[in-house]
Amino acid sequence: MAEEEEEERQEGDEEAPPPRPLPPKKGSALRYLPLVLVILLLQAAGGYYLVRWQLSRGDEPLVEADESGRVRTLPEGDEPEASVDLGEIVVNPRASAARLFLVTQVTVAVGPAAAADEIEMEDNLDRVKDQVIAALSGASPQQLRSRSGRETVKDEIKLRLNEFLYDGQVMEVYFPSFYMQANSGYLEEN
Repeated sequence: MAEEEEEERQEGDEEAPPPRPLPPKKGSALRYLPLVLVILLLQAAGGYYLVRWQLSRGDEPLVEADESGRVRTLPEGDEPEASVDLGEIVVNPRASAARLFLVTQVTVAVGPAAAADEIEMEDNLDRVKDQVIAALSGASPQQLRSRSGRETVKDEIKLRLNEFLYDGQVMEVYFPSFYMQANSGYLEEN
């Protein structure tokens, strides 16, 4: 019996099914690497030039023309580039019966810096001071005493001056000194 089993085992070895063929090799993902690198490089270059183009658009100052066709230059940023001291200004606030005086120094901050030269021009300096005096004398004493009232007057000064400035705009108005003096006979109106 042992001999028969051995013969069967040898015959079974000879009749074993042939080995299965290996499946065909799939292509390696590395063959796409050059294509992926080229696409990434093109995207990076396109992004660089797009950002560069977008940032360069803000280099020119913003301009707008008024109804006469004269071009008005607007400031580029939020920060003033120059300032002009208009000196001390003395006015009577509205409804004070000339018994209350406001004595203040006024400084205007402008952008771009060319607006400072425009304000200091002989033709414009008197015009600028006139507009500042008009805004200050049009305010009531109560308005000038409160912080919010002074901010309103500053905004009015900016609007008045920006109407005729072309080389820039007034961005801020400062009062380095600001005090009121009452003469005898002044009565506070409630």
